[in-house]
Amino acid sequence: RNCSSTMSSSSEKLVVNVGDDDGDRDCSDTEPLLGTVTSRSVSHDWKDGSGDDEYVPREFVLYKSRYLMLAVIVLLQISNAMVWISFAPIIKTAQTYYNTSAFMIDFQSMIFMIVSIPFGFLGTYLLNSFGLKVGVNIACVMNAVGACIRFGGDFLPEHRSRLILATIGQGVAAIAQPIFLDSPTLLAATWFGEHERAEANMLASIANPIGIAIGSLVSGLMVTSDTDFEGIRWMLLVNAAVAVFVLVLTLLFFKKKPPTPPSHSAEEEHLSFKEGIKHLVVNPAYWCLVVAFGIGIALISTLSSVFAQVTQANAYTSNDASYFSIAMVGVGFIGAGLCGVLVDKTQAFLPIFKGCFVGATGGVVMFYFSNKPDQLGLLIGSCCLIGFFAFAALPVGLELCVETTFPVNEGLSTGIIWIASQTFSVIFLTSTNALKGEPKYFINQTIPCAPNATYPHWDDCLEYHEYPKAVLMFVIVTAIATACILFMKTEYKRMKEEHPDHKKE
Repeated sequence: RNCSSTMSSSSEKLVVNVGDDDGDRDCSDTEPLLGTVTSRSVSHDWKDGSGDDEYVPREFVLYKSRYLMLAVIVLLQISNAMVWISFAPIIKTAQTYYNTSAFMIDFQSMIFMIVSIPFGFLGTYLLNSFGLKVGVNIACVMNAVGACIRFGGDFLPEHRSRLILATIGQGVAAIAQPIFLDSPTLLAATWFGEHERAEANMLASIANPIGIAIGSLVSGLMVTSDTDFEGIRWMLLVNAAVAVFVLVLTLLFFKKKPPTPPSHSAEEEHLSFKEGIKHLVVNPAYWCLVVAFGIGIALISTLSSVFAQVTQANAYTSNDASYFSIAMVGVGFIGAGLCGVLVDKTQAFLPIFKGCFVGATGGVVMFYFSNKPDQLGLLIGSCCLIGFFAFAALPVGLELCVETTFPVNEGLSTGIIWIASQTFSVIFLTSTNALKGEPKYFINQTIPCAPNATYPHWDDCLEYHEYPKAVLMFVIVTAIATACILFMKTEYKRMKEEHPDHKKE
């Protein structure tokens, strides 16, 4: 049964609902272990559901266990991202260890983007049809199995066999990524109150780039030279151990939903997968988000991968490229945190999202004009600008997506955006290589040389390419995405459900 109590005052009437998942729990036992009430969220509803003009505040119970659910999703995102990025910082060592080409080592990261496109639809279907717990449990098993397959290949004597198992392991872990990426909005809507959702979404969403940073650091610290094969073994073991630890944590503690919903919209019945697709197809504001937001996410992924590639002809080293990434990610965390709080306080999703796109476009333009020799400070500054606004746009855009498409399941609406972003990422990476300029030859990236000339240390004469057309492509696609967002108009449908007096933006 549902247990309810009312409290009256001279100014308002509060209605408190307390019950379990199935609505048939005794009033005296509504706060199980890990479900202790920690606070209450005030929303609104029509009095007695009659639809009359009297509109009263309503109080929803929030549970401490929501922070544990958030922590589990964050750790899963970090673990999966560590597996994804693990070979990228140690490409030369991995190339020798597996006795393969640089392309095959690059493919270990690219496979995540490729696999995420078809399996992204499966992930959104699982979350939409079977719920958060089933989807997350399946994904965490796939992530742990993939990491363990990679580590198991280390015991095989042949290079080819190791590479095959490493690639299979990457592919299995990649299948899990769409579910992890789709989960933050669904988790926030299922467990968090109306004024907590953007912050919860922010923390769960930026866990992926945090995992990339941690994974890069782990690989760099454990593999200390081009022949440090023992370091690769330890790296694979650490990745597998983290994945198994988070698997156990998830299976033991992750819950489907709290005993009582945290908001009025969380009580509402969501559309089925089929009905949700039909609803999205006829929603022009949503497809504007798919294109613009997908381009924005893909641009960040692509830039993170090609910083060294597009700047090395201007005498910037791999260390300089790492500074670009650190600046973008580090300042991005600050931007995401500030915007998460700002959105929860103001609920101004679309204006803030538009501002983020304008700011990020300015950063990309600044990067284009700064990509010249002896402009390290300006390049780092442009990366800070890109990171601050682009990372800030991530949680805001995901929440805006939910507001635009309610009552479509959160995993479905955001999942299609992630699929679009992975598709754009593959296109951008391929186009970047296709748009490289004429080759230039340098010794130590600074001394011009000719590859066929005869002089001491001729083998140090290496080929580099400038990428002005590729970086210009980044400017153009960012401008197109920003234009789409600036002209976008939408209703906050979830907020309208919770606050019927809310107007269109």
